Amino acid sequence: MALALSFLLIAGCNGPTGPSSSSPFPFPPPPGGGGGSGGSTPSALFGIWRVTLVFQIGGDFQTTTTTWTLRADDTCRRVRESTSLLEGITRTTTLDCTWTTGNSTLTVRDTTSGASSTYPYSFPTLSPDVLRLDGFDYRRVG
Repeated sequence: MALALSFLLIAGCNGPTGPSSSSPFPFPPPPGGGGGSGGSTPSALFGIWRVTLVFQIGGDFQTTTTTWTLRADDTCRRVRESTSLLEGITRTTTLDCTWTTGNSTLTVRDTTSGASSTYPYSFPTLSPDVLRLDGFDYRRVG
């Protein structure tokens, strides 16, 4: 168990674990705005973005990996995998969605329920491969 805990702690150290301070040299916001039919979604957002968080709940350590896929046709998918060290079980939830942007926010609409959520986003470093979405730094993985 100590070995598994060590791997989780190391994994948590290699990636972002939550909101971090902005770089003194912020990446300019991507061009565009709008989105949806007839809009122009920022091409800097297209791709696959991932963040892994490690946290402790009581005597258990858990990891949550969230992967967003944002496509040029304004469709998206969010896959969230949560694993408990004590249980050793991974639970996966998937959200199929559409997305639009405006004023440095990303609005996601669930294609099944129609419910929507809006998240602030930015590119806080000089790298276009780091997306801060809702306070968490995601890395481009595809």
